[in-house]
Order: sequence, then C-alpha cells, then structure tokens
Amino acid sequence: MKIYQVFEHPEYGRKAVKEGFSWPAFFFGFLWALCKKLWLLALTYFLLKISLRVLLPILFGPYSNASERGFLLFVLALFPVVLGFYGNHWVGARLVRKGYSMKGRLNASNRRDAIEKSKDIDEEDVPTLSFGRRFSPIAFGCFYILLSTLAGATLAAYYIPSPAMLDTLKINDRIFVNRFAYAFSEPKVGDIVVFWGPRNIPNYDPDKPIWVKRIVGVGGDTVSIVENQLRVNGEPVLEPHFLLVNNFSERLANGGQFKETLVPEEEVMVFGDNSYNSYDSRYWGPIPEENIIGKAFLRFWPPSRFGAIEGVSARSLEWPKAPIP
Repeated sequence: MKIYQVFEHPEYGRKAVKEGFSWPAFFFGFLWALCKKLWLLALTYFLLKISLRVLLPILFGPYSNASERGFLLFVLALFPVVLGFYGNHWVGARLVRKGYSMKGRLNASNRRDAIEKSKDIDEEDVPTLSFGRRFSPIAFGCFYILLSTLAGATLAAYYIPSPAMLDTLKINDRIFVNRFAYAFSEPKVGDIVVFWGPRNIPNYDPDKPIWVKRIVGVGGDTVSIVENQLRVNGEPVLEPHFLLVNNFSERLANGGQFKETLVPEEEVMVFGDNSYNSYDSRYWGPIPEENIIGKAFLRFWPPSRFGAIEGVSARSLEWPKAPIP
C-alpha cells in the first residue's frame, strides 16, 4: 500500500498523486520533470547539470584534484536525491496552480484505487508512514550521495592510447586509477602511475596531456641502465620482479644516450615498460610528484584481461620513427 494525496477540480474531477519518495524523479530527473510537464524544473535541472559538467571546467580549468572533483560529484549526486524527495510536492503544487484543491490523504495500492477510495475520504483515517518507509529513502539517498562522491573522487578511468606500456598495458586497455593512493603514503619504485605530462618538454601534445608510466626512481635515488637492466642506486631492483627482468634501453630513438640521473626530492622518474617505444624520463628527466593523478591498480577492459595490473615482460618492438608518449 502507498499513500496518495487526492486533489479535486470542479471541472476535471479528481486526481491522485503518490506521496513520498519519487523513485523515477531520483533516477531519471530531467526526463521525469518533462513527463510531468514541470518545464521550469526540467530547465533548471538541465542548466545546472550543464554548468557543472561543462561550463565550470571551461571557466575555471579542469578539476584536477580529488577535493574539487569530489565537490562536483557531491552536487551532481545531490540533484536527483532532492528531486526524488520533493518531486511529488512539485506535482501537487502544479495541480493547485491549475485550480485543484487537496481533499486529503489515504492508503491505496494504485492511483485508480486511490480515486475510488476518495469517495469516502471524509471517513478515512489520515495514514502515517511506517518507520521503514519514512527513513529508508533517506538512508538510500544518503548512501547514493556518499557512494557517488567517494567512488567518483577516489577512482578515475583511463584508456591506453599507445604501445609505451606493452605488454603490461596494451593499446585500448581501460584501467582504474586510485586518486587517493598517495594521500597517506609516498610513491614507490614499481608503481604504475597516471600523471600530467610536463608541458615544457619537446613533442608535448596538448591534446594528450595525461600519460601513464612506471616509477623507476623517487627523490634521492640515482637511476641508471646497465646492459639493458635498470639500476637504482647502483643495484638491480629486486622488487617488483618485473623491473629485474624487463629490458630497458640506454639508446634513445633520437640518437641520444641515457645517462645516470639523480632524482631530486619530491620528484619521480618514470619509464615505459616497452622501453624501445616509450617517450619517458630518459628523454626529459624526472617529474614533480604533484603531477601524479593516481596509481593504476585494475584493468577492467577488455573482459578477457580483467584483473589487477601486474608487470608482464615487454617484447622489444622495432624503433619508432618518433618518440611515443
């Protein structure tokens, strides 16, 4: 049984409106408002969504950190919840503006049953919501807002556009990145990270500002390559095992040679797993830790490769004609 509000119009007769949490308004806010002919509400809902998703990043720049992204997602999740709670109220208010007057509330299984019962509405006891029916929508709405905010702020999805991380990450792989991975810990050698590419390097492509590589050195480390093997502080890296067995090339595609490099504090050095086809820190040096967006931890596409991201020894492809990020 549901609770309905019954309205009556001297010309059009009676109409019943369900009272309580409006699930269609919650899940399909804009379409629900259009179907209910709440034109101003639909327009407001649409403009707010567009302004938050499109106009604000254009005016104030991209939401690059987790707190800004979290606030945006919180507001976006709040809209449908508010619409769900107050949706039926707005429908009732629209009926009043059209000349209807409210006759009362009653329990009914559907609108037709509510209108039929409303003939004896004066004798009907005013129904009250049970504890579960009153607070379950509130709990669900709060959970939805919390989940949308935390999951959206913490996780981000990216795809792999180049062969620089073969075979660990293949072209068109889709990965999840933990944006809070370094909120309470420091980056470490072996982590695969997504980061903002340095704008001051040669061949920087503003259309591809976000890159993915593996950390091979942190602040204070000395990074070198000896006989195609990575050395950190003069020693082979034992963990993760991938860095011990993967081939890293000293020879660069531009004809240069990688030299031993000291990583400054609060910076990291990043290499592509497919060293022969990767444009990385061998060419342009370490990057600031603040450039790191997050740590890649899960491949979710294609389904055949779903799972935690682990190092897989890369095969040596032929030299590229130009460095590939």
